[in-house]
Amino acid sequence: MRKDKSKIIRLIFKFCIVLIFIFTFSYSTRFNNTNIKIYGDNDNESVKLSCKKNSKDSSNKLVKLFCLDSDKTLDYRGYAEYGYFLRADSVEVKDNKTIINMLAKLHDQCTFADIYLKYEVDNEKIIQKVNVNYSSSEKKEANILNSIIPEKVILKLPLKKESSWEQKFEYNGKEYKALTKIENISEEKGVKKYETKTIVDNIKGFQNNKYVEKCVYEEGKGLVKFDMTVPINSSYSCCEGKEFGYSFNNIIIDKKHEIIKDK
Repeated sequence: MRKDKSKIIRLIFKFCIVLIFIFTFSYSTRFNNTNIKIYGDNDNESVKLSCKKNSKDSSNKLVKLFCLDSDKTLDYRGYAEYGYFLRADSVEVKDNKTIINMLAKLHDQCTFADIYLKYEVDNEKIIQKVNVNYSSSEKKEANILNSIIPEKVILKLPLKKESSWEQKFEYNGKEYKALTKIENISEEKGVKKYETKTIVDNIKGFQNNKYVEKCVYEEGKGLVKFDMTVPINSSYSCCEGKEFGYSFNNIIIDKKHEIIKDK
């Protein structure tokens, strides 16, 4: 009888160990984009792998920069009462790229514009694309949300201090060259922040013919601080020729998606 009891106890113990292992494994492989629409070329598993927190793959290292929980709305506040709400809408894997779509809504209820942000992430860089749909009477002041670089490479590997890259772009019908550099990298409680600075020289329409853009990106949030040189003769007369900016304020739990309605 004692032998039978000891065998039963050992079996129960082994069973418990197996359950603990299964639970631990499933928890450790969860990805941080619950409640978000997921699309993929073949199946959702490829998207899940691209968004996994602990992956060492270079593209995943870049993807984890973003907040991919659509129940969380990011609130940004800036100069001259400017600000907007932002949340993730969908993630798609296509042609070896992870495409992250986000929706934004300006705080100013007098400005009628739908703002769509798309981030294309591959094995070496993140490209930001911003599309603003204005009403017929809109003065296009929402353009202040954008970099003047239409498809800006916001980060590029290697993610090391002093790492830099050049990018050609068109502005007002002329071609210019932008130089972006990672100015600083900091870490607090395992979360990294990347500070970048973009400079465009000899560009008309800006004070001293120079455009400067400073950004800070934080893992799990994305962009947390943005400053740019405002063009001369801008609709933002208070900031004309000076720096304009905004920064991350807080995260709002919005499970019903009432702050930003699905488009």
